[in-house]
This record gives sequence, C-alpha cells and structure tokens, in this order.
Amino acid sequence: MERALGSNKQSGFALVASVFLVVVLALAATFMARVSGAGYASQAQHIITNRARQAALAAIEHAIHQVAVNGVCIANEPLSISAYDNLNVSSQCDVESYLGGITIYRISGSASQGNLGQLEYVWRQYHVSLEL
Repeated sequence: MERALGSNKQSGFALVASVFLVVVLALAATFMARVSGAGYASQAQHIITNRARQAALAAIEHAIHQVAVNGVCIANEPLSISAYDNLNVSSQCDVESYLGGITIYRISGSASQGNLGQLEYVWRQYHVSLEL
C-alpha cells in the first residue's frame, strides 16, 4: 500500500501544535504563580503594617495613662507588649508648662519591625497633644 503524497506533509503539524500549546500553558502557569506570590507578599505587608499601627497607638495609650493617672511623663520608654513581641515599641513624652497653669504633654508612640531596606520593614509613629 502506498501513502498519498499530501498526507506526509501534514504528519509533523500535530507535533508543532502540541509544542506550541505546552509552551503557552507553561508561560500561563508561570504568570499565575508570580501574580499569586505578589498578592501574598502584599497581604503580609498589610498585616504587619496594621500590627505596627496598633502597637504604636497602644504605646500612646500607655503614655497617656502614665500622665493622667500617675502624673509621670517618661521621656523615652521602650515597651514590651506580648501581643506584638516581634515589634520594637516605644513611647516618648515631652512636657511644657505655660503661664496660667497650662501644661501641654506631647506624646508619641512608635513601632517598627525589621531594618530599613528589607522587604518586610515597617515603621509607624503617631503623635498626640494633651492639655492638663
């Protein structure tokens, strides 16, 4: 039996099409892996940022408590908060007295994690003024 002349030319077309399909699917899988990895990193950074914000605000609340209840304004106080053990948390307090018995407390709280230049570096600082 002899083969038809036109069927030999088409015998390699399926191979080329299957290689092309494999390459396209591999590129799509690579793209999807990169996109999902970037989304994970973004979510992790968002969580760390929110934790730093809450820790800095907790430091401010601690300093306000020290001033209002104990009458103490500590210039620079590192804090140890068990819920935020991987963050460096501190509060700062400045006091200024004015004529007429007005006392202004400038309180700030800060929280940081990591070192500047690292991917997961976060630093948050908030300020309040309190008049007593």
